[in-house]
Amino acid sequence: MTNRSLILLSADRGLAARLRRGLGASPKLIGSLFLLKTKLSEIKERDEASAVMLIVDDRLEGFTQAQALQLIAGLRYPGQVFFLSDNPLGTEYSRVSINSKFDFIPRPSSSLEAELFLGSAYNFLSPAPRQLPSDRLGKLILGNSPAIAALREELALYAPGSSNILLVGESGSGKELAARAVHELSLRPGRYICVNCANLHGPLFHDSIFGHEKYAFTGAAAERKGVLELADGGTLFLDELNHLGRGSAAELLRVIEGHSFRRLGGEKPKKVDVRLVSALEGCRVPSAKEFALGLPIYMRIAHAVIRIPPLRERLEDIPLLASHFLSLINERRPLDPLSLEMAMEYSWPGNVRQLFNTLRRGAAESSGMRFISINEKEFASF
Repeated sequence: MTNRSLILLSADRGLAARLRRGLGASPKLIGSLFLLKTKLSEIKERDEASAVMLIVDDRLEGFTQAQALQLIAGLRYPGQVFFLSDNPLGTEYSRVSINSKFDFIPRPSSSLEAELFLGSAYNFLSPAPRQLPSDRLGKLILGNSPAIAALREELALYAPGSSNILLVGESGSGKELAARAVHELSLRPGRYICVNCANLHGPLFHDSIFGHEKYAFTGAAAERKGVLELADGGTLFLDELNHLGRGSAAELLRVIEGHSFRRLGGEKPKKVDVRLVSALEGCRVPSAKEFALGLPIYMRIAHAVIRIPPLRERLEDIPLLASHFLSLINERRPLDPLSLEMAMEYSWPGNVRQLFNTLRRGAAESSGMRFISINEKEFASF
């Protein structure tokens, strides 16, 4: 089997939607024992059970969960099976012998709970994530230092899933590059959309996020999609999240979790499937209690937290970064040894962005010279 599969035995379409959002997969919904027996027999015959997760809900029509378990046991189905129940420790199941890898877990009431309860097992069944070209991640996140190697490992670990990710790093350290890497390493087919929350205030927030219908307000000569619709099926990156108010953040996250919304001036409810990557400015990862927008919002956006190291923690990457940045401005001259030495002893409070701007000024000021030289005053300007 080339693709992972998820089979849900249930009468609850809402549960199917929660699993889709939480696991990033579209479950095949089955509503009868006959169809279940046919499907599992086909899977077993083709030896594809190792790539299929079967989820049996306790809300069924015309039969019980125990009957479904008896059927699975009778088939000696070898695949992964989860039984969802409001009473996962019910004794009626202990009398059934089954060869499947199975477990009884609480019925998830949200997409987050679905991911927490089932995400690890589902990802284990998944094929390898979409691979970038061999050096693509290395080109997005430049460096050979231990700090950057650790960052790339974290990105490769969390990006292929559907978890919302919080990036924490100083200004200019490369948070947007990390967000783009998350999207490109994921399996999501949609677009990568970046929004700076510092620009979202008042009515502008609703128009930018949710969009508007034609004639919704004076000057609205045409309908406009908000960033949620533009990022549907893809990734939405919220930079400088700390500039977003609690009310706006809660309203946005409600939609991210699967609730519907309406454009300004619109009546038709819309739903989107968006993965959220957010960024906070700072060197230290805040605890949940320290998070300015409050604990409930932190728990929704920070399924995983990744710290972006500042340049001062990876000074050994400066020669590679300098060579790359000079090539971006079509500069073939190298940095002179003294300037490189000073650069590797400097703390770079503006991080990688400061290094790029410094090299660009140095190239302009060294016009006609064999090497690019950085003025010593550059290292005292911050």
